[in-house]
Amino acid sequence: MPLLMLVLATVHSIVTSGFICSEGSRVSPGSVKTRQEPTCLTDYISTSTCEWEMAGPTNCSTELRLTYQLNFIFSENYTCVPENRDSTVCTCDMLMDNVVSVDIYQLDLWAGKQLLWTASFKPSEHVKPRAPGNLTVHANVSHTWLLTWSNPYPPESHLNSEITYLVNVSNENDPKDFKIYNVTYLGPTLRIAASTLKSGASYSARVKAWAQSYNSSWSEWSPSATWLNYYQEPLEQRLPLGVSISCVIILAICLSCYFSIIKIKKEWWDQIPNPAHSPLVAIVIQDSQVGEQAGEDASDCVYQEVSLWGKRSRVQEAAKCPYVYKLRS
Repeated sequence: MPLLMLVLATVHSIVTSGFICSEGSRVSPGSVKTRQEPTCLTDYISTSTCEWEMAGPTNCSTELRLTYQLNFIFSENYTCVPENRDSTVCTCDMLMDNVVSVDIYQLDLWAGKQLLWTASFKPSEHVKPRAPGNLTVHANVSHTWLLTWSNPYPPESHLNSEITYLVNVSNENDPKDFKIYNVTYLGPTLRIAASTLKSGASYSARVKAWAQSYNSSWSEWSPSATWLNYYQEPLEQRLPLGVSISCVIILAICLSCYFSIIKIKKEWWDQIPNPAHSPLVAIVIQDSQVGEQAGEDASDCVYQEVSLWGKRSRVQEAAKCPYVYKLRS
């Protein structure tokens, strides 16, 4: 009996395999039409979501139904009630337990009894991982920031060891200041050196996931975590700034001293009387000039020599040298 069931399941899979790679098709025209056919993605745990656009405003939950059934013998047919994401856009979340790589589902979109679209859907080929959660930022003693988050898949899931991450770190005050980190190693952690970020700036981080082995699309971004980046810059980074500040201070001191000396000279030193302008100095200078003139005149005089014996030598005019007399013994 188990062998018979296996054979029947194999035959059923072969019969339906022609629809595995099909894009899906509109079946019967009618008053209700789709503008864009459904696109479906799965989180590869329990839920697959389909989204499509209608030709006009539609009440998705009352007018439409999406049925899905695993292509396996004796599998049950399920119905998903879509919801409006917009006036013309519908979404539907299909619950799928224990998804494996070989699973194939048959999807049919109905508007009452009108079949709008039908296609097959293989979840393992349309994976969109769940967004990571619990993102936190911790300060480290080695001047680094430690970012941690949770793997969105439990250890027993096939995607638990397949997930890689993309971390976006951005300056909240400067949109152009951001960094992207690829985390390809196992373990949802990332260390960021504080020196690679601006000191005193507020930063926010967020994470999204990707399953490389399944050629998946990127997940949605996780909720962001924010922190204030502060750190003591090393001496080699502070030295140029210190030298510049010192030069400015020295220049300011020199200019201050220069203008202070100019002011003191003008208000105090220049008010001291100049001895060169004193009347006493003028008299002394005049007397010295008279003495010099007298010396010059005396050099031109011929001294009158009178001996005690009544002899006279030649004498110059008394008017010219009235003060020159010399007795000769």
